[in-house]
Amino acid sequence: MKATYSDFVNKLKKLYGSFDEEHKKFEKAPNSEIARELGYSDAQFSRLINESATEGEYTRANQNAERILILIDYKEKFAKINVDPHNALASPRRKIIFFLLGLIFGAICTYLAIDLFREIPKTNSKYDMLEWTFESNFINP
Repeated sequence: MKATYSDFVNKLKKLYGSFDEEHKKFEKAPNSEIARELGYSDAQFSRLINESATEGEYTRANQNAERILILIDYKEKFAKINVDPHNALASPRRKIIFFLLGLIFGAICTYLAIDLFREIPKTNSKYDMLEWTFESNFINP
């Protein structure tokens, strides 16, 4: 459990600067702000930081801290290539490709609907005419 606690503190050191072991505080942010960013109440975070939490709580806290580190890493990568993360999938090329795919899909669906509901006219053959003439209520073969 000591290893998961130290792993948790090391991840938080990357996010919030140095850690004062005596006062259980980080350099860049108060504990209540850190608790809110990790999705914990102040009491839960106090248990985590004072080494009185369970192994499962430390595992969850490590996962939450890791997610925040990954998000920060992605933001830095997007900043390096000058791309807004919210518009990363909205490039003009993708818009054109999705429009063309939608157009093709719509055309195929329209064709299938027309073909499915189209009535095929009956052809008048000699057999049909003979059947109508000789198989009536008045004449029985």
